[in-house]
Amino acid sequence: MAEGSLRALLHSSEHLRVLLEAQLIQPPSSNSRTVVEESICASDSGNARVLAIIAHKDDRYASEEGSLFVCTSTSQDDTTPEIKVENVFPLISGFSISLAQIKQSISEARTHDDENDTGFSLTIYPGKSLYSGLESNSVSFFARDMKALRLFMEECRGLTKTEENLMMSRLDSEFLWLLPYTSDRELSNLFEFVPQDLRLIDQPLQTRLSPSLAGSPDDDIADFRLMRDVWIPTQARETSLNSQYRLKIRIGTFNVNGKLPSQDLSSWILSQASTSSANVFSNSLSKNISPTAASGLAKKSIDSPFKVVDPTTRIHDTSGQMSNLANTDPDLLVLGFQELDLSTEALIYSSATAREDAWCRAVFAALGEKMELYEKLVSRQHVGLLIVVIAKKTLISCFSNVQTSIASTGIMGIMGNKGGSAVRLTFTPPISNSVDVISPGPTILTFVNSHLAAFDEMAEKRNSDFQEISKKLKFAPPLSDRAGTVPVHMSVYESDVLFWMVSEIRLLFYCFQSLLLGWYVPLTARLRYSESKHVDLNYRIDLHNEEVRGILASDKSPGRLETLLRYDQLKKASRSKKAFYGFLEHPITHLPTYRFSPGIETDALGYDTKRKPAWTDRILHMAGRNASVRQFSYTCHPQITMSDHKPVAADFSLDVDVYDQNSYSDIYRKLFKSLARMEDYPNRVIKLDTTSVDMGFVSYKRSTSQKLNLTNSGQSPCAYRFVPHAPDTAAHPEWLYIEPMQAILLPGESLQVTITSHVDNEIACKLNLGQKDLRTTLILHTILGKDHFISVAAEYQRTCFATKLSWLTRLPGPVRSLNSLHDLRPEDQPINAPSEIMRLVNWMMSGHVDDGMFTLPGDESVIDTIRECLETGDEFPFLQADTDLTVMLSFGETLLRLLDSLVDPVVPIFLHSQCTQMKNRDEAFELLETFPPVSVNVWISLTALLHFLCQSDNQPSEKAERIATIFTPILLRDEPDSDLPSVSLLGKRKFLLYFIA
Repeated sequence: MAEGSLRALLHSSEHLRVLLEAQLIQPPSSNSRTVVEESICASDSGNARVLAIIAHKDDRYASEEGSLFVCTSTSQDDTTPEIKVENVFPLISGFSISLAQIKQSISEARTHDDENDTGFSLTIYPGKSLYSGLESNSVSFFARDMKALRLFMEECRGLTKTEENLMMSRLDSEFLWLLPYTSDRELSNLFEFVPQDLRLIDQPLQTRLSPSLAGSPDDDIADFRLMRDVWIPTQARETSLNSQYRLKIRIGTFNVNGKLPSQDLSSWILSQASTSSANVFSNSLSKNISPTAASGLAKKSIDSPFKVVDPTTRIHDTSGQMSNLANTDPDLLVLGFQELDLSTEALIYSSATAREDAWCRAVFAALGEKMELYEKLVSRQHVGLLIVVIAKKTLISCFSNVQTSIASTGIMGIMGNKGGSAVRLTFTPPISNSVDVISPGPTILTFVNSHLAAFDEMAEKRNSDFQEISKKLKFAPPLSDRAGTVPVHMSVYESDVLFWMVSEIRLLFYCFQSLLLGWYVPLTARLRYSESKHVDLNYRIDLHNEEVRGILASDKSPGRLETLLRYDQLKKASRSKKAFYGFLEHPITHLPTYRFSPGIETDALGYDTKRKPAWTDRILHMAGRNASVRQFSYTCHPQITMSDHKPVAADFSLDVDVYDQNSYSDIYRKLFKSLARMEDYPNRVIKLDTTSVDMGFVSYKRSTSQKLNLTNSGQSPCAYRFVPHAPDTAAHPEWLYIEPMQAILLPGESLQVTITSHVDNEIACKLNLGQKDLRTTLILHTILGKDHFISVAAEYQRTCFATKLSWLTRLPGPVRSLNSLHDLRPEDQPINAPSEIMRLVNWMMSGHVDDGMFTLPGDESVIDTIRECLETGDEFPFLQADTDLTVMLSFGETLLRLLDSLVDPVVPIFLHSQCTQMKNRDEAFELLETFPPVSVNVWISLTALLHFLCQSDNQPSEKAERIATIFTPILLRDEPDSDLPSVSLLGKRKFLLYFIA
């Protein structure tokens, strides 16, 4: 009975390994009775305890942690006992148990057989607290069941972490799962303290459930508990939500190169962002996430139906001038400085605050007359790293639990040349009389300032530094230490919003470390150090110096930045999930921020001629479901010239939930109670309004949706999830996604499931080579109930996008008319060039030429019409003599998208190196003889068009440079995210210029 109650209390990630019934041995009283004499009282019902070994498994990191739960069990008559967790002891280094055989007193033995009048005392020594580092008090118990005791000891030994494997474990999650069990508060009240790990936000819940199949559920109970643990907090938060409060934040990062402030910083400190919605970059709208990666449970829309309260309406100042200033300025100013102190003695340890004080004074001076509006909330210096948080005085009282943390990733883990510093804030929005909230809930904000490893070739080390900083930066828990509990650290990801500032690490530090430890310093490093005091070597651009500099100097169109950003190491690390995966960064529209060196040789843009320009100074962010982040600006400030870096700033607005904690806790408690033991509920019945869905035509880049209505017609809660037909398959085809994939329904509750078709480049490439009939069957599995089979009908409309040139030349007609792959032309009888590309080229050659073609975006509805005509063979509904700018730009945009969507670039990758070796136009034309026939024909047609456009311009040479910058990465596209060295981008662009200039 106690075992079932305890299992119901546990979360889905926790498992009961062994249970031992015991009795608490009270500590000796003042009359100094012995332990054996004291055990006479052990039979008192108030001393009965249940000892349980609980294992927690983290599938993401393939790790397992264990803990000893001490529970009380109360029951009346034959009712199910109520289990309460009294103490929790993590099985860590230092944890131990001593056993001693004892004989019960005569008075107790009378109630047992003679052979059972002996047992064992267990004295538990918890070891040191993970948080405080102090030894916890021991506690003793008496137990008789020898079999259970033996299993109990074996599980303790198997799960106890040693010092070695504790250090190797994932530091940012050590025993965090114990937090809900380590408080005097009820379980339902604890979840408001710890936001969900931001790294899990976009991880589909479906991927964390058991591998169930149709007619063969794997572990419905565990699945339901996991769904419950996600669903209840979401429902409680949404139900208790009253409104939202808007917090304006400005974040800045500045690598000061060891300099003291010597210039006015106002351009960097003061916000210049426009609040126009056209410039908004939103965390919910800007993520390029596949619909299949969306969360399975309801996610609050960014267009919340609740009122958004602007904080400026709550600022009351007797000075009208001050009030006007407050309306446009940030509520919170967070600044990250790097390389504050470059002295060698500061690398190991420095407690001096002179530089910190100097920069703080400079920041407030930059605020000018607005200085009176602000107050420093916190600052923290760690050698060369400094993070400063400044808040409006009217909001100072809204910030609490202000904590800082530092992490060193340098030699021996103590040198501060590399690492990070962080600040964690709890923000509780101010409440006006119009808001019906008594106890507003908090929002957790975390800010990280980091400095990573050196050298262009050490990208992997930078990625490793990021991971290490992520693990080492920790904060104290919201609950205080007490006897019998072990508080746990909170990671930077246990936040509602996380902002991360990134900058570089210098060669100076590397050389100092190496000399200090007797390391060999490579000759190239020494030579570079002798040339200049510092070398920038952080996330860089994977192109040669002359390539980067040439592209920057070639023209002034935005396309040059997009071209360079294709080779940005940080973006590449994010795509490959090696670092900053899941973070968002506003589109970069400013020039590289490094390296500027006044007084030495520079190029026309001011960059040091010996240092490759790069975007080494960045601001990224992640946000959870309970906060909506919009970014309004992302700029550098070139007028500040004191450092070899330019400072960078970003403006954000953050809409945080205004909800009542008491209401949240009440709702959570009721939901948890109603769902505590679903396996005991009968009549789990889900009714569907239909078991057949017709999706109609499924087309490229054109989504269609159908609705499916579900109703819980039973008398008890129920849950569902979609499951696959067979092992190692998905629950739905990749061209289709379902929202929500799983959900919980209370009795009488209804839910609408949306089934949507979605075809992107990757999916279209596969569907083009398959059958048009996409009929499939979905299986909706009722947890602890029956399966429902839903038939889905759909017909695919093939597209000329996202395929190969060679395949397009085998089409017998428009791609939509291809009924079967057997109707394709024989491989040895293709047409000369794809008709779709030729139609676009011919139309633009005969139409009006505009200077903005290929550089300005087209209209999406016009682009969609053009694509439809290409695929059906219909005539374009536009006159070639039409001078409508929108139409012209849309044709250009369609051609770019078609070429960029091709599986292989127009010029095969194996020819790229040869293209860069051509020294003149004649050699370039001769090389065309080695091209595949279809590539030659397409290349000649395209370059003829581009040559025509360039010659029609008043400045044909400059026009050719701009066009080449745009088309080179498309026509001679590199292998995406390849680890191989890229072929010279300038060389490839020069090859294209031979044909169009």
